[in-house]
Amino acid sequence: MPKIPTSPLLSPLLGLILACSQAPETSESEATTETTGATSGTSTSDAQTDDSTGDSTGDSTGDSTATTEAAGADGEACVADDDCLSQLCLKYRDHDPQATCAAAPDEGRFRLTGTILDIGTGAPVGEVEVRALDGLTALQNPDGAPVLLAATADSEGRVDTVSEEPIAPGIGLVGLVVGAGLTPTSNVLAVPLPNGPYGRTNTFHDLWVAQTPLLEGWSALLQADPEAAPHLPLGVAGGVVGIVREHATGSAVAGAVVTPLEPPSGAVIRYLNAARDGFQGEATAEHGLFVLLHPGVGERFVVEVDGMALASAQGQARDAPGSISTLLLEVP
Repeated sequence: MPKIPTSPLLSPLLGLILACSQAPETSESEATTETTGATSGTSTSDAQTDDSTGDSTGDSTGDSTATTEAAGADGEACVADDDCLSQLCLKYRDHDPQATCAAAPDEGRFRLTGTILDIGTGAPVGEVEVRALDGLTALQNPDGAPVLLAATADSEGRVDTVSEEPIAPGIGLVGLVVGAGLTPTSNVLAVPLPNGPYGRTNTFHDLWVAQTPLLEGWSALLQADPEAAPHLPLGVAGGVVGIVREHATGSAVAGAVVTPLEPPSGAVIRYLNAARDGFQGEATAEHGLFVLLHPGVGERFVVEVDGMALASAQGQARDAPGSISTLLLEVP
């Protein structure tokens, strides 16, 4: 296994944003730049930098004025926004092999792109809506929070839209995915850059959503668990669905154990088994899925593989009643 970087890589931003909602407004601009990637969101992909609040996948948007001799022109291949003269690497997935540099919207507007994915199967989900909300207001009142930008996915689950005006920075930008038969699912889209505004596009592009029947089935499986039962049903009582995956490829990781960084903890962590018909496992199965219930405010979790805690694979999470949150933990 490669040497673990000393600074955290990836942790779902949503947890950090949730934690920020409990802290003074001046406590942080959200980006502890520990790189994480979902809160969805989030999240979660190529070059991260920003644990919990942006677990910022290295998709880093960087300084919008910065250019280098190596920066690519529109149409050239890219991995991160800093690879492009335009400061916009056009992606529809966190790990998008077809990503290319593209012209940035004029007048400081924001381009939202991504793919809606079923948290249970990983398959694209079409014809559903993602609503970009300010992170703090989304946590306080997701149903009534002002929608800063909205897009409906096409038949392949892709979204691509541009805001009518620049989006004022807050503690983070959350994407709430909603639709018929779905439980509202929160994903972190982006966090402000060090100089204040957001980049020209979102940092996280895998936008997860939970099917309500799936959560109902999982809740039934967990109901007999005395530690889990008080925090069910999933979605109605809140809860977090997480995925452990590889940082470089986004592939799910089996055999990973998610533990509180600073025990003791009241959180309940359960792993979906390989057959997807129970939560008896002691570590992630090949799909990398786990459920996390009743985390503490701003509580941080870390991934262990082969008994070794990976400092770069940690993040914060907290649930909110009436919705499900995502937590993506990426290992080097």
